Amino acid sequence: MSRLWLTVSLLGCAQSARPAVNCPTVPAAGQPTVVCPDGATLDGARGVCVRTRVEEKVACPVGSTWSGTECSAPISTSCPTGMHFEELRGCVPNLEMATLPAAEPHGRAASFGTEGVRYSWGNGTLLQSDDGYVHLWNGGGANPVAIELVGASNGWWRYAGAQGDEYEVWSDGSATTQSMDGRPWLDSSSARPDAAPVVGSMTFGSKEYRWLLAVDHDVLRITTSDGNPIKLRARSSEVTFDGQTPRPTPSGARASGSSGGFGAVGAHYRVGKWTIARVADGNVYLWFGDTGTPPAAVEFIAESNGWWRYRDAKQVAWVVWSAGGYDKEFFYNEPWKSGVTAQRAPETATLDFGKDRYDWSLKVDHGRIEIVTSGGDPIVIDANKPTVTFKGSVVNPK
Repeated sequence: MSRLWLTVSLLGCAQSARPAVNCPTVPAAGQPTVVCPDGATLDGARGVCVRTRVEEKVACPVGSTWSGTECSAPISTSCPTGMHFEELRGCVPNLEMATLPAAEPHGRAASFGTEGVRYSWGNGTLLQSDDGYVHLWNGGGANPVAIELVGASNGWWRYAGAQGDEYEVWSDGSATTQSMDGRPWLDSSSARPDAAPVVGSMTFGSKEYRWLLAVDHDVLRITTSDGNPIKLRARSSEVTFDGQTPRPTPSGARASGSSGGFGAVGAHYRVGKWTIARVADGNVYLWFGDTGTPPAAVEFIAESNGWWRYRDAKQVAWVVWSAGGYDKEFFYNEPWKSGVTAQRAPETATLDFGKDRYDWSLKVDHGRIEIVTSGGDPIVIDANKPTVTFKGSVVNPK
């Protein structure tokens, strides 16, 4: 830093024959000395009062500039290869996410789970058909251990044992006798299966229900649409569901809580012009009329928390919510098409049904049918009329 001394004329006066401004007169010899203002001195040579002002001039190092408060070097945002500039940090290394290599299949399969393509896995075979079904079976022959997964299912599936026994497995782990819809192992196709990947997965199902099937070396895990696990091993015929081996329950066992045997699974009961049926999955149906398509029907889902379904004379199905609102829906089953002959229901009878923490109750009392939902709301049906009343109002969705 250097200092520059400047002498500034304070009053701007000098001797002249005719001064331009009113300046003090330089005294002649013997005359009184001119007095200047505070901070100024008399420049005798020029005859003016002057004041000295000190100015500081900062000299910064080469490559830096004065900012008014300090010397600072110029900032460059260019960085070496492999680095990038960040505010307040300067040049920092680039970080790249590692990309994991995709699992390579053993055989020709380019996309695991392609519809219509068979995949070999251990001693088993896997096939996803174009109708939304996935079948897995262990070994060959007419009766292999097999499972059938239904994409549109809300969690139930089917199992076939080595003795030819077949049944439906429910979300709660219970099972009832039920034949499989398909048996692709009986197909005499000579095409050699593709090998399943060592590690890989596939998803399938409907818009409402999604299933996941994952292969991890010699273990195959299936997550049902309601989150329950099915587990298989590549060299074993054992199938476990939620840690247990599926076992069928005796016929009618799911109808416990009924009076006088009323409500047995698969049986139909007549009350006036209405028919009552409880199907294998535990759900209960009522419909009006003797033959053909019923003009009114209801569907009660055992694991529902209070909602149910109603189908009108135009065959439009609706879900009826606990609060009383409606939305278009569909029925899971149409048991009136089964051809089962209905037996007469008792004059008074009770059927308690439901799953998990949801309890439903159906009561028959001399031509009057009342259903109490798991939410405690009453549904009343006159045995001789095709009308359904919910919370005191006739159900009439539009």
